[in-house]
Amino acid sequence: MIDLPESHSTAVLVLGAGSGSRFHRDDKLGAELGGAPVAHHVLRTLQPFRWARKILVCRQSTDWTAAFREDGYSIVHNDAPEEGMLGSLRRGVMEASGLENVLVCLGDMPFIRREHIERLLSKAAQRRGQVVASRAGDHRGPPAIFPLSALAYLPASGEGGARSLLGEAAFVDCRLDEISDIDTQQDLADAEAHMAGTRVPVSQPPSC
Repeated sequence: MIDLPESHSTAVLVLGAGSGSRFHRDDKLGAELGGAPVAHHVLRTLQPFRWARKILVCRQSTDWTAAFREDGYSIVHNDAPEEGMLGSLRRGVMEASGLENVLVCLGDMPFIRREHIERLLSKAAQRRGQVVASRAGDHRGPPAIFPLSALAYLPASGEGGARSLLGEAAFVDCRLDEISDIDTQQDLADAEAHMAGTRVPVSQPPSC
């Protein structure tokens, strides 16, 4: 168990309630990648840490969500995917009440590394009260650590999730392939090839 002091006051929030309309399947997070559902890769990355609270926002409980429940995650349902990432953030943040920070991760980013999470937590310990986000190429966003107080300023509606809170953020750099997300069937094929060591996915994930 990785027992970083900053994780004691930090909830981890995994967002997995997107509509997946570009994937052309019922649930992209349950699609198999490297012998496991897509969402289980980020779960494994986050497992070694001692989080103050663990939260998953999803559309409905399915086979892939059971592993999160078994790992101690509170399961929050968002049956309004048309609200976008902002709606999921709002629902998840309510479960983190009373804590200092929330680490926001996307369930469709299978290549996030444990070492990158450690660096985000270390930076957050140095920059208390400041948003700390990932940076690679043009990407600025998740995984990102938000002070709970900052999330009170989320817009009431609109696109972009918490993007409006990144203006004064501190950033932790990583490789572009580490924050690649699974948006389409081609993304899944590229990710499978990447795991086999034959191709590196370079899709730009959305900012949070």
